[in-house]
Amino acid sequence: MKGISPMISAVLLIAFTVAVAGIVSTWLPGFFGGVTGSVEAGTENQTKCAGVYIDIFRVTSLSNSSVVLFLRNPSSQDITSINVLTDTGVSLASVGTLAQGQLISVVSDKNTTQISGTQEILASGLCLNSVSVTGSCAQDDPCWQL
Repeated sequence: MKGISPMISAVLLIAFTVAVAGIVSTWLPGFFGGVTGSVEAGTENQTKCAGVYIDIFRVTSLSNSSVVLFLRNPSSQDITSINVLTDTGVSLASVGTLAQGQLISVVSDKNTTQISGTQEILASGLCLNSVSVTGSCAQDDPCWQL
């Protein structure tokens, strides 16, 4: 029984190995480049948003018992998609964007009787549209003036 000569089989093995190495060397940089690019962007956003928070400057009420929230952004990044809730899950307000250094007042559609039993007001939003940031004001804090 005759087979392929050792010389031809060695040449075929080398050619096959070079072809596979070429395919892998073309595919791997594209694969890892996409993965590292998204990780790099996420890390950059995390770094830029370090120290960013929502300052619930004051929680008070108007004469008609409406809850008024004063929100401040003391940081160097805008905060978007802000939602303000009580610790019992009652939604008090939604704010589109709180620009860097901005202080705003928001009158909630809830009144003080609707949020009785609340111990804390919580705010959450997004820095650079991807990093979650928060803030709070509890009954023992100076910001609580209900």
